[in-house]
Formats: sequence, C-alpha cells, structure tokens
Amino acid sequence: NARGPTTPGFDRKGVWGTVGDAAQGGSPKAAGARGGERRRGGSATVGARRAAAARAAPTEAAEVQDGPDGVAPAARGTLEEVAERAVTRAVMAKRLMLEPDEMTEVVLATGEEDPAKAEAAALLALVEPTRTHARPPVSRFLVGAVALGASGRAYLGVNIEIEGVPLNNSVHAEQCMLTMAWHWGETRILALATSAAPCGHCRQAMNEMPRAGRMRCLMPGVPPVLLEELLPHSFGPGDLQPPESINYFLEPLDNALALRPDAAAQAEAAGLADAAAAALDAANRAYSPYAACPAGLALVTGSGEVFSGASMESCAYNPTMSPLQTALCAATAGGADWESIAAVVLAETPRGAVCFEATVRVALAELAPD
Repeated sequence: NARGPTTPGFDRKGVWGTVGDAAQGGSPKAAGARGGERRRGGSATVGARRAAAARAAPTEAAEVQDGPDGVAPAARGTLEEVAERAVTRAVMAKRLMLEPDEMTEVVLATGEEDPAKAEAAALLALVEPTRTHARPPVSRFLVGAVALGASGRAYLGVNIEIEGVPLNNSVHAEQCMLTMAWHWGETRILALATSAAPCGHCRQAMNEMPRAGRMRCLMPGVPPVLLEELLPHSFGPGDLQPPESINYFLEPLDNALALRPDAAAQAEAAGLADAAAAALDAANRAYSPYAACPAGLALVTGSGEVFSGASMESCAYNPTMSPLQTALCAATAGGADWESIAAVVLAETPRGAVCFEATVRVALAELAPD
C-alpha cells in the first residue's frame, strides 16, 4: 500500500515508542526498528531477484508491442516467455498484479481458441515465474499462486516466512494473493492457479470471499475443480454471522475509526503522520466481522516508503492474518528488504478482545532487531 515518502524526522535509530493507546476513536501504537541481519525474511536475495528481473526485462526496442489484435502467438514468444515477461514487468513496477491488458497478452500467447482453456493455461503459466519471488528462509520451499479477479486483473501471491518466530507468522501464497486483491480493491476472485492443490488452511481462508465456493481451482494435469469441491461441508461466514447481514471479505466496508487528537499530534511530532494515516486507512478497511477488532499497520522504510496492511479474519480464527502479515505482503510487492524497516505504526481498537501489539513486537524483534 505504498503511500510515498513520509515526512522526514522519525527516529531512525529504532527506539521503541508509543504513539498512542489505540484507534476506535483511538490511536496507533508505534515502534521503530532498523537494521538486522540480511538473513531475516530472506532479504539477502531481494537485491539479487531484482537484478535478475531487470536483466530479464525486455528493452523498449525489443519488446513486442502487441495487444488483443490477432497477432500470432509466435510473434510474442512462447507462453512461458510471455508469462515470465509479464511477471517481470509487475515486479519491476513494484506490484504483484497484472492489469487486464497484461493478462490478455498472456491469454493470447496460449494459442487456445476456447476462452476458458486459454484463461486456465495463462494463469497456470504465471505460477512458475511468480514463485521465484517468494521469501521462505525457513522451509526454502518456493510457492506461487495466481488468481483472476472479476475486474480482469490477475493477482500474484508468494509465501513469506520469518525466521526466529513461530511458524504461524508465515504467510501462504494464497493468503498473499488475497492481500493483493484487497489492496487493489478487487471484489471477487473467479479462478485460482497453483502448482498443487491448496492446503486446508488456505481453502478455509479463501472461503471468506463472496461466492467463494464457485471459484475455479486450477492445477497442472488435472481438470479444474471448484473450491466447494475441495472444501465440502464447509464452515463459512454464514455460520457465525447473522443471516440478514453477512459480511464477506473483499466487499467494500468502512469501520469508521478515527485517531484521537493527542495520538495524531504524537504521530506528527515523531514524523510519522503519513504512516499513521496509512495505518488508520488500513484499519478502516480491515475485515473483522467476528472479533470486531479491526487493525491496520504501516511499515516505514529508511528511504521513507510506507507499506500498509490490515487484519483479515477467518471464521475458523487460525487462518486470520495480522496487519503485520498483510503489510509484509505489501512490502514484498514493493521490493522492500526487511532490514530497511525503520518504523512501524499499529492502529487498533483499545481494550479489544483481540490485540496485535505483542505479536507484532515479537516478529519485529526478529525482522529488524536494531
């Protein structure tokens, strides 16, 4: 959720501090951190991945400037080449998302006449180049997921792990994809491509979306299946929310939170006003229909970039994502190294049934210990 440069002047030495109590009429909690060993979050490989992406990016003169104009697929290159080029462009543009015209280019490269088959082949072809941008320092197992939204955009997801903390701080590729869809304002996911069947954790997480059961799941070598076939007799939002007012993930919402004046003043004094605003904006879009404790978080890098994320609940609780996890997805899309984290602002409701401050501090102690 890159918001651009923040006002300079925040504590770059990484002193822990409190900007306020909470939001909901509340205020954010802030903590600064900087430095850290390059091994954290696999950050040592980020520069190498960026350099490789730059080398793979076609030059302006060499790039084929085609569109949905009937040009033979061979003129664009093989499907694999077109898919890799599309992912490279997205990574270089600091977004894990393909615009509809970029997705159309990959679809055309399949050479398939049947629209459904062409779409499926294109999504599957994007999985392999996507997974190379994962950050799994614990498992060393690269995972990618690519989904097609109702908007025509394609959303890319990778797995993210944090060394030194419990495994439940990890982000699955499908969860990262959901975060990207939320970030870009998507309203529904129509199809998902993965290299193997999604795990049960992710099937449950994706079940929060509107009409989730009808989402097509694509895997190599097997016919497409619906999510409701992978998750029969499912437990979903309708089991915990009132039937007359079910809230689904990706549906527009506004939690109507605001910062207390004293908290906003503290953020301004710390040079974190932009980050506080980004954290509050994320909290207002947070999906919290079960605990009613929406939270948002903004990461600030040493160069002043701001990446934000929001809490995203699951009716099964455990697949819930913290605002730090979703902000790390945004930072991954933006190409930020974990060691570049200089400050953090957490906005959450005061004295709620669910609080994220303690777990955020534990994770940040490993991500950016200085």
